[in-house]
Amino acid sequence: MEVSPVVHQVNQTNQSELEPGTIAHTAARLLLWGRRPSRGLARVEFYDEFSRQQVVRELENKLQEQGIIFHKIVLPRWKKPSFVLNFLLTQLAELESGVLSITGFETAFSSDVSLVDALQLINFNRENLARFNLRQIWWMTDDFTNKVIRFMPDLNSWFFLRLSLTENSTQATNYNQLFTDKNTVNDPYNLPGTAVNFVGREQELSRINQAFQQSSPVVLSGMGGSGKTELALQYAWQHKGDYPAGICWINVLNSEPGLAILFFAREYLGLNIPNQGTLSERVRYCWQNWPEGNALIIFDDVRDYDQIKSYLPPVKESRFRVLITTRFSYLGVSLSTINLDVLTAAQALDLLQTYLGKERLTAELEAAKQLCQCLGYLPLGLQLLGSFLKQATTETLANTKEKFPKKGSEYLNSDKEEVRSIKTILNLSWQLLETQAQKLALCLSLFASAPFPKHLIISLFSDEAKDEIEKWLTDSLVKLNLLKSLGNEWYQLHPLIRLYLREKLEGSEIANTAKSRYCTVMTDTSRTVPQTPTLDIIQNLTPLIPHVEQAVREYPEYIADEDLLWSYTGLASYYNGQGLYAIAEPYCQACLTATRTRLGDNHPQVAASLNNLALLYYSQGRYPEAEPLYLEALDLRKRLLGDNHPQVALSLNNLAELYRSQGRYPEAEPLLLQALDLSKRLLGDNHPQVAASLNNLANLYKSQGRYPEAEPLYLEALDLHKQLLGDNHPLVATSLNNLAALYKSQGRYTEAEPLYLEALDLRKRLLGDNHPDVATSLNSLAELYSSQGRYPEAEPLLLEALDLYKQLLGDNHPHVAQSLNNLAALYDSQGRYPEAEPLYLEALDLRKRLLGDNHPDVATSLNNLAGLYSFQGRYPEAEPLLLEALDLIKQLLGDNHPNVAASLNNLAYLYKSQGRYPEAEPLLLQALDLIKQLLGDNHPDVATSLNNLAALYDSQGRYPEAEPLYLEAIKIATQVLGENHPHTKTLYQNYLRMLSQLPEAELRQRFPLPHPLNPKPPHP
Repeated sequence: MEVSPVVHQVNQTNQSELEPGTIAHTAARLLLWGRRPSRGLARVEFYDEFSRQQVVRELENKLQEQGIIFHKIVLPRWKKPSFVLNFLLTQLAELESGVLSITGFETAFSSDVSLVDALQLINFNRENLARFNLRQIWWMTDDFTNKVIRFMPDLNSWFFLRLSLTENSTQATNYNQLFTDKNTVNDPYNLPGTAVNFVGREQELSRINQAFQQSSPVVLSGMGGSGKTELALQYAWQHKGDYPAGICWINVLNSEPGLAILFFAREYLGLNIPNQGTLSERVRYCWQNWPEGNALIIFDDVRDYDQIKSYLPPVKESRFRVLITTRFSYLGVSLSTINLDVLTAAQALDLLQTYLGKERLTAELEAAKQLCQCLGYLPLGLQLLGSFLKQATTETLANTKEKFPKKGSEYLNSDKEEVRSIKTILNLSWQLLETQAQKLALCLSLFASAPFPKHLIISLFSDEAKDEIEKWLTDSLVKLNLLKSLGNEWYQLHPLIRLYLREKLEGSEIANTAKSRYCTVMTDTSRTVPQTPTLDIIQNLTPLIPHVEQAVREYPEYIADEDLLWSYTGLASYYNGQGLYAIAEPYCQACLTATRTRLGDNHPQVAASLNNLALLYYSQGRYPEAEPLYLEALDLRKRLLGDNHPQVALSLNNLAELYRSQGRYPEAEPLLLQALDLSKRLLGDNHPQVAASLNNLANLYKSQGRYPEAEPLYLEALDLHKQLLGDNHPLVATSLNNLAALYKSQGRYTEAEPLYLEALDLRKRLLGDNHPDVATSLNSLAELYSSQGRYPEAEPLLLEALDLYKQLLGDNHPHVAQSLNNLAALYDSQGRYPEAEPLYLEALDLRKRLLGDNHPDVATSLNNLAGLYSFQGRYPEAEPLLLEALDLIKQLLGDNHPNVAASLNNLAYLYKSQGRYPEAEPLLLQALDLIKQLLGDNHPDVATSLNNLAALYDSQGRYPEAEPLYLEAIKIATQVLGENHPHTKTLYQNYLRMLSQLPEAELRQRFPLPHPLNPKPPHP
């Protein structure tokens, strides 16, 4: 049926008969005053917000009927008086002539300024405020009115009309007289307006509808600003047709729910409600006499179920559906609950686009994504920022993103009546916390914007009982949706809640103590990072790293002096241990700066910082930058700690390893011997530092070709590492790999392979697949396979190692150069010269740039490239390279080194190929003698040297001299490499070619029967 709207039957002829202070009397007086054409001010003192709203609604309806414009202004909240004044003057200047309602004086002024000063500023500007062609109604509560009379006497005298609205919605006197049985409405809905920009909640809207098919009430739960209220409104407006008996919206935060229901029933349904009985009984009367049809009752912002329990519609009346919004994760009863999370990244962008437009958003898409992330995808935050950016048309999104950490709160406040600021919403939750829970919340804001575990929270409150912290976390912060529980005792703050709490912390008395404690806890965490972290350790540490970084990035001044070094070193080790040198470097540099600034230049922590930064540079192959730091650290440690100290031994060891890597072997050896002796004397024979010294000394001897001296040291280091660290440790893998490399250099391939495989497996298990040490193992194993002629197995390993090195270390690193060289050597061995040459050239260029012209690795590259040219017959290009390589190797490594023998061999091959036999022979004899002396008689390189000398004699027709050399070479290769090795086959083919030069009669005489090793040669 059609119903007519509710109206108060008020007219000017009988207004004097109405009781002053009633809704009817106040509305009538304001109506008469508002019709006057001149400007003026009126003040209305009120006691009940519902009654005030009724007067405003009645007045607005009557004025509109008479063609008079009615305006409303709500003053901004908690602002400086000058801001409020300017806001009001600006608004007044923009309005057309008519009647204006102004509210919000009680909450307009910031507590930072005394109210007396604020009111006196308004009083002083009374002429400016009253000059506009408007009839202004200033609504004020009774308490505020008293202050106006006291502190603004001049302005108070300017109020032409002064009224007092004393009637409230619970009074029976005169109120029910305003309604009759005929006073029903045709639009029983009191829904506030909804946001124009609403996206991304379609699934939740559907879930509400589905939930109502099963039960009622339905609860929307979520943190402040997550869009609970807006979602409830959207549902109500979209399903308005499903509820012909009305939708009653109740703001529980600002009203008494029972009174609100009575008000709705009278105002929108025209019910005559009895004056007798309790409030609950009168509400029950409303449910019993509610019009036919389905109705929706929405309780917005419920804090406790008991607030609304006695006012809920009867459960048996299924036509009533109840929707509850709450910032609490639960209301103490089992209700059908939809937990409202933040938007997805895509939904957040869609919402921001509704404010900025597609073109502006697309132009700065990455900045927009980052802004959405800064806002934690919170709908209200996006709405507020979108409104700001919509007005600030010249402001770029990138610039806003950069300013956000410091100016975020400015973007997230609003002076609009329909939009509350983030701060206002979160203040409501904050006020519900107990003092201790507030203290905990402030401390949690110190954590980074990442999940954090409960054990770190407890560490911040070492003097508090564990169960008390549990209570504050779960019963307060999590329940209020201020803190999100991720399960397994991990928690996370929303970015905007964190921003809100950080602002509060800065102004609190616990700020300094909390920051100091936080830094201590994070340093303790940093101390747990070993120098060579395993994959398991890294995985356990990774979630904690953002919080450790937060301490050194945000609160360095609160880190204790004794904790400075570890605060940074743990982070550097975490990244350095993964080969992420570029990320580790700033922490090493910051550590050096911090220790020097805080502790002065002469302090052990400064020496340690110098050493750590040098070690990082060494790992990156930046040897020239590392050396002065190592020298400074060594000098400082000697001056501060004396010559006999473990840290001095450590510095000696590190400097020596740098010299070895640079090929400066004569400088490295005495340092290594001194470091080993010092470590043994000070730390005993069984210490990891002793094992490191043994390993490094063995590396030096291997680099010098002093294999017999290197082996026992490698074995001792391996045994010591296993004994001290267990079988499953990265340093054990390093020892295994080094020992295998020694065996490979000696041609002991069968001994080397299982060690290489064990090291590779151990590194993958401990360090993960993406680690520089894994690349080293792949490269080493590939070299072994290549030496054995197992080229198909070697190539994919070399390619994987090269890719991994580049990915982890960048293109400019000595390890990359080594990988390029090894891959080129593989192609060279296979005769794939066009593929090998550019790799050789790239490796040579890289080594020269990184290591300088005088380095053993440069000599190796020159030698390899020259060998390639020789095989291609490019002798004029090869010879100068070979001579340069030989001279460099002798200069750097001395005359007695395997690399010298290799260079002699290559140069001799060139001369032989050119027919320069007299020059080739002494070189080959010298090379053979040197290799036997250094590597023993049964080494693949000896077989190669024998073959080369035999080939020279063969070329000269000196077959009797060549044959025993070929046979000896074949015998060694067969024993060491096997019959099917490419080198063995090559040696055999060379021998057969020589035999093919002999007369057939001689062949039959020498080979009457086929022999497995020396079968009957083919006819020439």
